[in-house]
Amino acid sequence: MEKWEYCSIALGWSGSLVSKSKRKYIAYITYYTPDGKRHLEELPTDFEAMSDNIGITIDAMGYALAKLGQNGWELVSVQHETRSDGFGRECEAVLKRQIVATSP
Repeated sequence: MEKWEYCSIALGWSGSLVSKSKRKYIAYITYYTPDGKRHLEELPTDFEAMSDNIGITIDAMGYALAKLGQNGWELVSVQHETRSDGFGRECEAVLKRQIVATSP
């Protein structure tokens, strides 16, 4: 029987909304385990978080997907929604990776 592990990627940004410095996207990667535990990892990007440019949001997500893809993760689903506060768009992806059994 095949076994899988799962993770999700959600985008956030560094910096303050009121700060004059440019905000950069951060990919928050959550790894899930069968016992209900989670592990959170932050993956900084060089993409500027802009509220009106969906292309940059997609680029930042693509960067995180490519990084995980290099480690054997496969995309299961992705969802984009406009944030209710008007600051950008929510973007979340779910990925899976097959667990390879090791010989005893």
